[in-house]
Amino acid sequence: MCPARLTNAQKVSIVQLHLKNGGHVSETVRQFKVLYPTNRTLVPSTALKVIAKLLEHGSVENRWKGNCGRKKTVRTAANIATIGNTMAATPTTSIRRLQAQNPGVTKSGIQRMLKKDLGMQGYRASLVQELKEDDPALRIERNAITWAMTNPHISMDKPYQKKGIMVWASLFKDQLIGPYFFTRGTVTGEKYLYMLKEIVWPIEVLFEDDVPHMHYQQDGASAQG
Repeated sequence: MCPARLTNAQKVSIVQLHLKNGGHVSETVRQFKVLYPTNRTLVPSTALKVIAKLLEHGSVENRWKGNCGRKKTVRTAANIATIGNTMAATPTTSIRRLQAQNPGVTKSGIQRMLKKDLGMQGYRASLVQELKEDDPALRIERNAITWAMTNPHISMDKPYQKKGIMVWASLFKDQLIGPYFFTRGTVTGEKYLYMLKEIVWPIEVLFEDDVPHMHYQQDGASAQG
């Protein structure tokens, strides 16, 4: 809670009484209460703060900080117009980016301008994984926010998986089998079976006289004969 405010005239009187009394703060407070009988809340610590403020800033006027005094608002007409123009052009602009584009404007200030001054709400647009031709019929949902006065009901496709190539290789005796590159889309059971038939099994037939009992093991799975 802020202390009872003193007028600038009362602060000047405190300084004058303090000088007149040779720096005796208790006498300064007593004479102040006589001079201002309607303001009898002054205590020695407050009088000393007034003196310290004069010595530090050269003035007894208030320099409000923290929760004391009315805070300066950022919801000015200029800021509201700037935020409104940005959101009209790009409704998906994040609050973090708005804050970076408008130095001195807090996150809460931007939220109040969007909701109270511009009448906007944040709506989550459903982002779904972009599907390729050989992908299974499965979509992974993600979330994004679009600011608007009414719900735009937006749904957007967004690439989720990074492009890459799956490579398979195996060790057999003292030889490396492969590598075999799956160059088209994701690895499906059909593609994997094709690789086994075309690459692995022919080698097994080639060495069946040297290795009559061959076992195939996929990663950490149980060996398959």
